[in-house]
Amino acid sequence: MGAAKPILGYPSRTAAVVAMHGDGKSHAEIATAINNALPKGETKIGVERVELLLYSGMRAVKRGGLGHDAAAARGGFRAQRIKEGTVSGFAQAAAKRGIAVEVLLNMLLDVLLRDDLIDAILDDGGA
Repeated sequence: MGAAKPILGYPSRTAAVVAMHGDGKSHAEIATAINNALPKGETKIGVERVELLLYSGMRAVKRGGLGHDAAAARGGFRAQRIKEGTVSGFAQAAAKRGIAVEVLLNMLLDVLLRDDLIDAILDDGGA
């Protein structure tokens, strides 16, 4: 197995495939998105490869990898429980930018932390 290859804001192609599958993307849509993001000259992937990466990723999730503490050292990717209604509320904004909802949420959280906006947004006196 080779080293993880970050793509589309994910720490690996496998993580990207699992996340996009979770967003309801078809295997063909996932292959197209990854292929469009590949560096020039890199071998394109097909639907069959997407299916293999998805199978591998689902096995990793069952073992506690790809977004759990066991995978945190591999790119800092970690799953968190967020209400489905909250996550789906970001779908339109993510689609408008051509990115996955998870990527958008990470971008927003990075800005919140970088610009120290948590207290200003929550306005709860730090409770």
